[in-house]
Amino acid sequence: MAAIAVVTARGMRGLTIRAVAEQAGVSHGLVRWHFGSRDGLLEATMARSVELSISTTELEPESGQIEDIAADLPEWVLKEEELAAFQFECMLEARRKEALGPHVQEMYREYIDSTRRALEKAGLGDDVDLARAVFALFDGLALQQTILVSDKEAVTRSLDAAHEMIRAVRDSRNGTA
Repeated sequence: MAAIAVVTARGMRGLTIRAVAEQAGVSHGLVRWHFGSRDGLLEATMARSVELSISTTELEPESGQIEDIAADLPEWVLKEEELAAFQFECMLEARRKEALGPHVQEMYREYIDSTRRALEKAGLGDDVDLARAVFALFDGLALQQTILVSDKEAVTRSLDAAHEMIRAVRDSRNGTA
């Protein structure tokens, strides 16, 4: 994940085929051959970053319990700081580079769909709008922790409050509030 390391260290403008080759310890030609262009490299890295983050978090836990949804977010951000920072850099770059927009939109679709499945498993039905709102909350907490380097305990408390809000929505929909 040399491209992630380069973007984290140098920003999006520092992402070049040459910089990634240097970071990976391979030839410039090999990176160019594999990805074709800087845009191809960026697109492939964005797609891989989403796969990695969804597969290494509890965004969609097997348990189906609300308190387990994204429960490891604070720890994940600490452990995968470069991955989180890379994704936020991509989101901002998409505002400046229109061609990245569809890739960022796809990234969000995957996260929102994963959140939707988790909420459905937790008894909240198949509600994309709720999933978008809940993921925005998780995304904001991850951004705060990434940018502000806030302490893990504060983010954990905020995540607990988010779980309480999700439970309240479920209970009000089920008439048990």
